[in-house]
Amino acid sequence: MDGDYITIPTANRQQSQQQREQQHNGTWNFLESTLQDLDNRHQLRERTKRSITNLHQSARHLWTDITNQTQSLRSNLQSTCDDADALARHRARSISHAASSAKDSVCRANSEYKIAEKVAAVAVVGGATLIALGNPRMGAGALAAAGATLAVGEVLRGEEERGSC
Repeated sequence: MDGDYITIPTANRQQSQQQREQQHNGTWNFLESTLQDLDNRHQLRERTKRSITNLHQSARHLWTDITNQTQSLRSNLQSTCDDADALARHRARSISHAASSAKDSVCRANSEYKIAEKVAAVAVVGGATLIALGNPRMGAGALAAAGATLAVGEVLRGEEERGSC
């Protein structure tokens, strides 16, 4: 037994060393993949943070543009309304002046030529003629027009007496 000793096969030593290397490599691979995953998550957080910041800035710019456009629209609308009011006042004064001039002309012509009485007389004659010719409705209409014309003549005469015509 002197010469007997136990020999460890080299194949077992190599296998054991290979197993340790595989375990070592597996640990490194796990650590590497974990660090890579953490790095990816960090990059994702950074991209998300930048996206949120950009979204916030875009929303702020959009709101500023909306506010500015609304203010501009309000100013333009106010200016347009002011211009329309001024134009309406100017036109109303023009129409009032023209109506006053027409009224003055009618009053003057009626006072000079007694136009209302003449128109009423013609309407009475025309109404009587229409009734005599067998058209009582048209005759009554002409007589009503004659009465209205006389009423207008009386109003004009009253204004003339007051001095407003």
